[in-house]
Amino acid sequence: MKRVAERHDQKRKQKKAQVFSSDLKKMWPWGEAEHQFHVGRKWAFDWADVENHIAVELDGYAYHTIRSRWLEDMEKMDEAAIEGWLVLHFTPDQFRNGEADLLLRRLYENMYGRYPRDDK
Repeated sequence: MKRVAERHDQKRKQKKAQVFSSDLKKMWPWGEAEHQFHVGRKWAFDWADVENHIAVELDGYAYHTIRSRWLEDMEKMDEAAIEGWLVLHFTPDQFRNGEADLLLRRLYENMYGRYPRDDK
């Protein structure tokens, strides 16, 4: 039963990556989608500005209702913080409606005085 759940989880992750990776890259072209940040684990951020250690995770409600997944994500985020990453969490709706972009803009403007997407 555990193997079935693991395979389902892998398929879900692949589908999520396919759907959002190209959208993330279009929205924020200076970063990279599905950036693997941890050497010992296969953890990846949905999007990351590697140079500035800023990452975005798109968190769906259904995925996090399973306790083991929620605990694994907590461990992942703790490790990210230890490694110096600032991680913003958004829902897919926030990404689609532009709210995520506005918040990321505010972060960059507060930290660096500019938003990379404006550097065209």
